[in-house]
Amino acid sequence: MAGIELRSPSFGDHQPIPARHAKDHDNLSPALEWSGVPQDAVELAVLCEDPDAPRGTFTHWVLAGLEPTATGLAEGEHPAAAVEGRNDFGEEGWSGPLPPVGGGPHRYFFRVYAASAPLGLVAGASAEDLRRAWRARSWPAAPSSVPTSADRSPSRQARIDALEKGVVMAGLITLTAEEARALSSLLDRASDRLATYEEQTHQDRRLAEEIREAAGDLVNRISREGSTA
Repeated sequence: MAGIELRSPSFGDHQPIPARHAKDHDNLSPALEWSGVPQDAVELAVLCEDPDAPRGTFTHWVLAGLEPTATGLAEGEHPAAAVEGRNDFGEEGWSGPLPPVGGGPHRYFFRVYAASAPLGLVAGASAEDLRRAWRARSWPAAPSSVPTSADRSPSRQARIDALEKGVVMAGLITLTAEEARALSSLLDRASDRLATYEEQTHQDRRLAEEIREAAGDLVNRISREGSTA
């Protein structure tokens, strides 16, 4: 299944977000456009977060109750049937960027979620409420054989499915399903390489200890022989 592709007409990928979207300016929610929603989706939701906030990930937007046939949002749009969640400013709806003065640039991750059943969220719902509801109403992973002791990782397929059906935009970085699978494969290979490195490091450490012990024994032997000569 192809992933949802997301973009914004308001700003480009990896480009600064215009001031009109900032909280201390016009505070307009940005326009979004998406495609690739599963045909059997019954509800869509939007989430925007800043992972670079000083105290951890900061939520700027939680919006649920969107029609599955929707293909985007206009700038500043508030769909009548939508459910406005609570952001980390303690407000409902969109509250734009307002990073601390003097800090570095922040990234803003926009995500679109497609659910296979109504999310059941109410006004004031949090980002975690949205994630919890979506996980309970997303599509199940494809059936697979019982994992062996060497492969007890059903989360691998679940991660791929989540990437395919959820979002896929980090500050407007879009991942296709194929890219998501490639990323998962890369992470698996990196994990295997790390395990190999750790094992090799352990072996090297043991070898170093054996050499150190042998060298100590040799020094002691030479010292003893020298003292008896």
